[in-house]
Amino acid sequence: MAKLPHGINGPFIGKSGNLVGYMLNGVNVIREIGQYHGERTDYQKANQQRFGLISSLSTKIQEFLRFGFQSVAEPGKQGPKNYSVSINKEVAVKGKYPKQKTDFKKLVVAQGTIPAPAKAAVKVVKNGLEFTWKANLQEEGADKTDQIMLLAYLPKSKRAIIMSSGARRTAEKEILELPEFNKETSIHTYMAYVSDDRLNASNSVYMGKIIIQPALEQQEDQPVEIIEDVLEVAKENPLETNEAFFQDTEEEKRSEELQQTAGEATDNEALEEEKTFTLAPEKYDQGFSELIHFGSGRQPYTERMQIISPLLSRYKDEINLGFQHGNRNTTPMNKAVKRNITDAIDGDGVYNLYYPALVFSSGKREPAWATKLSLASGNELTIRWDVPKTAKMSVIGNDDAIFILYNSTKKRKCDGYSFAKRKDLSETMTMKGDPGDIIYCWMFFVSPDKKIVSDTDYLGCVEIV
Repeated sequence: MAKLPHGINGPFIGKSGNLVGYMLNGVNVIREIGQYHGERTDYQKANQQRFGLISSLSTKIQEFLRFGFQSVAEPGKQGPKNYSVSINKEVAVKGKYPKQKTDFKKLVVAQGTIPAPAKAAVKVVKNGLEFTWKANLQEEGADKTDQIMLLAYLPKSKRAIIMSSGARRTAEKEILELPEFNKETSIHTYMAYVSDDRLNASNSVYMGKIIIQPALEQQEDQPVEIIEDVLEVAKENPLETNEAFFQDTEEEKRSEELQQTAGEATDNEALEEEKTFTLAPEKYDQGFSELIHFGSGRQPYTERMQIISPLLSRYKDEINLGFQHGNRNTTPMNKAVKRNITDAIDGDGVYNLYYPALVFSSGKREPAWATKLSLASGNELTIRWDVPKTAKMSVIGNDDAIFILYNSTKKRKCDGYSFAKRKDLSETMTMKGDPGDIIYCWMFFVSPDKKIVSDTDYLGCVEIV
């Protein structure tokens, strides 16, 4: 049943006959539900497989894409993830159906007018990967306040390690921390610049596939050379968009079938690895919960709701602030549950909760930049953030900083009281917990009149010692 929640001239939401209406990035979209009769051609099947490969991958790295495609993803129509799919399903898939697989060398994860990192290099160090570059401030469009964004993708486990707010351009070095692995592991690495106001980015640079040796065998400061074909890829221009993607395609008409195709197609990414590995018990567990299996026979949406609702209900006060705006016909908690069911849970029947994708607010207030998380004295947590030069501290400086701390080990809210303002640029809190507990952290800002909020920023996680 369709609804007109804002009157006869308001948006059309829901299904009526063969029409379906929904909101996409603030725009009311109405589509006709198509039907397909007959056997699909190999070309159609290949197109669906490409879509499934890239759509699944883009979901895993959407935190990076959010800023990487900010300046080029058309507002109200595409969004960063759809923009990624439109480009990469044409240029970043190799092979012939049914054995297509992702071509990580040609994958585009950022695009913009900022000059790309120059003389970029990466090497394995004790705690992870050390990325280096040259500032090249003399290049047109380069700014000393630009920040580096780093991405490491593990194709075997289909997981991503992301730093979306790294060091400034002038630092010329940043370390991306990695967990320990108990078997040889392959990682595809990328880097790009993002502007201080997060409205523009550089084109991404593929840094190559790196082999991480087991913890007991890994040597410190092991150099890693950029493979030659990366330089050839950089000379190409794989950034031509596929405009037909946003027309009334078969993919859009048959979304349920595509989800099944995606699940089958992404298995081909495992072919990228010559050796298998399993993850050792890790300090930071890469952001994923343990596998959750109901065996209830209920609809996936219902099972996902059973996973997310208990967690979010612990933060009712924060969510009442963070999701107070928008549709007045539903509660802030319902908005938060709906958003996180879509963005933070992966799987069908057996599920993973991805903590970095959880959101507790959604708004247009200036978010936190250049966040840093550190732990001292066992359970004393310090959070630091920055303010972009384009922001006016006189306007936003008195915003309240709201912190969300979750103990994933004990599956409970971790109390951390704070009275910090944005202008403080840091806060230190004492957390309750036992040694070994893993604490995930997020934050957002609220204006003094409580009417405007920022989007949620994931800060990272720490282990109480």
